[in-house]
Amino acid sequence: MTAEPATSAAPGQEETGGLVGWLQSTDHKRIGILTLGTAFVMFLFDGMLGLTMRAQLARPGQHILSAQQYNQVFTMHGTGMIGLAITPFALGLGVYLIPLQVGAPRIAAPRLTLLGYWCYVLGAVTLIWAFLIPGGAAAGWWGYTPLSSSPRPRPARAARSAARGPPTRAT
Repeated sequence: MTAEPATSAAPGQEETGGLVGWLQSTDHKRIGILTLGTAFVMFLFDGMLGLTMRAQLARPGQHILSAQQYNQVFTMHGTGMIGLAITPFALGLGVYLIPLQVGAPRIAAPRLTLLGYWCYVLGAVTLIWAFLIPGGAAAGWWGYTPLSSSPRPRPARAARSAARGPPTRAT
């Protein structure tokens, strides 16, 4: 009696090999490895930003980055480490391990899982591209309104309502 190896391909569909096979695979193990690999690359990129900040602060009076550039590198380092490295690493581990732990032959909604990976890659590329545009990451780590909006006069209606104060309750 011989056992056939379990495949994660959908019935009637074979996994293709090569790079194209990896990039469009619905196998949870491949998607998990892709996610883990991309998260590791983003970890290295964001780690280099962190090392640049440390080099700036290594000695007083260093001029590796201007104040504005330092703020942008700080923003990208924090955003990238949380949103593009640590969280996707945990998700990649889950995509890879959970179906194995529960004994499922494949992950539920494999195409949706693959779409999630490609949305992650698109988001990472967009975030890095915005960093390369001058002033793209100038809104700050939290994106609070004083940092993310340009100073401009308030509309007359908003100024009048602010002058009246909050509405009072009739009793």
